[in-house]
Amino acid sequence: MSRGDQPVLPAEVRETHISILFFVGDRAYKLKKPVRFDFVDLSSRERRERACHREVELNRRLAPDVYLGVLDVMDPAGEPVDHLVAMRRMPAERRLSALVAASSRHTTPCLAAVAAQLADFHARALRSPAIDAEASRDAIAALWRVNFDVLERFRGALLDPETVERCRTMAEAFLAGRERLFTERVNNGFVCDGHGDLQADDIFYLDDGPRILDCLEFDDTLRYGDVANDIAFLAMDLERLSDPATARTFVHLYERASGVEIPRTLLHFYIAYRAQVRTKVMCLRWSQSDPSSAPAGQAAEAARQLLALCDRHLTAATVRLILVGGLPGTGKSTLSRELGRRLGATVLRSDQLRSELDTGDDDGGGAAGYGEGRYAPEATAAVYRLLLERARPLLELGMPVLIDASWSDARHRAAAMALARDTAAEVGELCCVLDPTIAARRIEARLARGKDLSEATPAIARQMATAADPWPTAHTILTDKPIAACVDEAEEALRGHGAHDRRSAYARCRDPQPNRAARGSQAAPRTEMEGEAVMPRVQPADEWEFLPRDDDLDDDGESVDPAPESAAIHVQEPWSLTPAEDPGRAEVDLSLDGVDGEDDDVPVSYFEDEQPEVGRLATPVRTEEAEPDLEELLESQHYAFAPEPGDSV
Repeated sequence: MSRGDQPVLPAEVRETHISILFFVGDRAYKLKKPVRFDFVDLSSRERRERACHREVELNRRLAPDVYLGVLDVMDPAGEPVDHLVAMRRMPAERRLSALVAASSRHTTPCLAAVAAQLADFHARALRSPAIDAEASRDAIAALWRVNFDVLERFRGALLDPETVERCRTMAEAFLAGRERLFTERVNNGFVCDGHGDLQADDIFYLDDGPRILDCLEFDDTLRYGDVANDIAFLAMDLERLSDPATARTFVHLYERASGVEIPRTLLHFYIAYRAQVRTKVMCLRWSQSDPSSAPAGQAAEAARQLLALCDRHLTAATVRLILVGGLPGTGKSTLSRELGRRLGATVLRSDQLRSELDTGDDDGGGAAGYGEGRYAPEATAAVYRLLLERARPLLELGMPVLIDASWSDARHRAAAMALARDTAAEVGELCCVLDPTIAARRIEARLARGKDLSEATPAIARQMATAADPWPTAHTILTDKPIAACVDEAEEALRGHGAHDRRSAYARCRDPQPNRAARGSQAAPRTEMEGEAVMPRVQPADEWEFLPRDDDLDDDGESVDPAPESAAIHVQEPWSLTPAEDPGRAEVDLSLDGVDGEDDDVPVSYFEDEQPEVGRLATPVRTEEAEPDLEELLESQHYAFAPEPGDSV
């Protein structure tokens, strides 16, 4: 049907847990239900009238042309019996949730416009000490508790009890150690009177810009909070409707519009909180429906999916203290650098702090012998104290921290565990191991270059190995493989530990006993002496295949580096690379990122043909141009190395 040139929209009725919406023509009318929940009381007409007027007032901040006013519902005697919020009806096809579901080309422009509007809205929003108080650590903790109290009623009948308990434990742990983070967010002005209920169903992308509707009006305190909490609601909803990439796009667009980056663990925490809120809403909707009805089934499924989303983001919000240790020459610093980069963790290095203090730690041996002078026990203890002192505020701010040191003394590890308990951080323990002969060669080459902070000598390494305390709780990583593979293994070990022993890891916020990380599934052989981790004897390969890493390839899989796509190099003691004498080869200088972070020009021999034959290597010739150790090759930023077929190990 149509009225003149305008189509007449069909009438519709929709229901939420606290409202009924009537769609008639180009208008929409919202009737508040006479309900009373823990979080809202609409049981009287007067309360519903106040809520209607408040809804119009607040929503005109973002959509002044949509909210038309409040209408009275009269009885035959002319007395008001209820009230309606009157609105312009928005086109359903322009709803953000519909754009996302259809993978519309308008989705990203809509998200950009919404992000810009919200950034401006948050910048202008009301701020006050009373509003700030609602974003304190204790206030947020109270919100989580109230919601969990509601979810308790649905454990077993609707929700998985173990998932509910795991979420409770993880949320408590984050809150227990992050009071400093919440305080700084308040002090830095990130708390305001926000929207409180950003959902894709309530956002419409019109030709002249977005309309953001239906803010939370029935309790001002639930609308007060960190802008990250406001943004997290829509990020959660976008992930639920589409995928995490869409949610990340929105967050990135908001950060770009506002000029401020949201701490990632805090963002995950608030996304989890919003998922918890929606889980509660779906549970209440389920309880209001006939259990055998389709709406009840839909609400039940939504509740379970939202609880799983809450679980995932609380896991992602985990604040970790990662200890990466091992003897000198085992590659722990390179692993720390690359793992820290992948995890977004701050890396603290003992060698760097020792240099700042002009004192010692147990990784050295330059001017003084092991355990003497700069490397005396008291000097080493000072370095570890400073490492943990610098780690503490970062952990309290929700930042993952990785500490690169030998960790050969159990007392230093115990101090790290105490810090983790104080900050309710999860501990990851990784021990790098390598054949002592190979490690010694790496150390000698590093000392010859003189560019690294570490002053360890092979003699120092041997003494440290003798004096080192057993580290049975660490996952051992054999570092004779490409650095990318080592980082993959480390990341998997950290994930495995969290999944295996999540409850005990987080319980340290209440349990005075140190947490012990679960031992990784892959470990190097150990000696019979107190279980100390050592490297098995592994002989180096004579020939290696040279290939670009995945991140050196363009979108079509072609190498973006001018170096050949395949080459063979010869490694000989002391790990020097030899220029080719075979006329079928050429020489090329490659800039390899070594363990010291410096670029060294290394002559590498390679075949001009794309498929070199194994065994066509020239007779090795010792060269004085460069003698990089194997660590430089295996830990290159640009290339991964692996033995060619037929090599003996």
